[in-house]
Amino acid sequence: MSHIELLNRRLGERLGRVCGGTRPRFQWCWGPDMPYWRNRLGNVWVLCGWQKPALSEAEWAREFEGRCPYPSGGMWHPYAETQLPFGVEPSESLTAWLMHVLDEQMSRTFADHLSTVNEEMAADKAADDERWVEQVQDSAPAFNNWEYGTRAGAVSLPS
Repeated sequence: MSHIELLNRRLGERLGRVCGGTRPRFQWCWGPDMPYWRNRLGNVWVLCGWQKPALSEAEWAREFEGRCPYPSGGMWHPYAETQLPFGVEPSESLTAWLMHVLDEQMSRTFADHLSTVNEEMAADKAADDERWVEQVQDSAPAFNNWEYGTRAGAVSLPS
């Protein structure tokens, strides 16, 4: 068994299997081996998830005009953000980290993800508002003191 096959087996054991247990839900794929993605990815390794096509067979035929056969059982869909640099193979440590991240994401509900995103956006907005207040207060005179960065004897420094 090759190094990549071993990593893919571990991905299946940790994150689950699809197609009646015949395929791991996620696996490392070589770009040239994926017909639809071959020209978009190049000769690199990328983590992929197994997905059924979103298009019907007729829509697929109209869209691809026979360039790619219809994947009735599904196909590997690459996650471009996991694409490795040219010449780099997947490692055990990277695969373990990705398994941890994916497992954590899959164990959360949509409501949990939405709540986290909303909290992060609120924190970003509060930080932006504070930066703008500091910038405006530092650029406008306070108590007729025109020296930049001073407010009535107190100096405001960027954090």
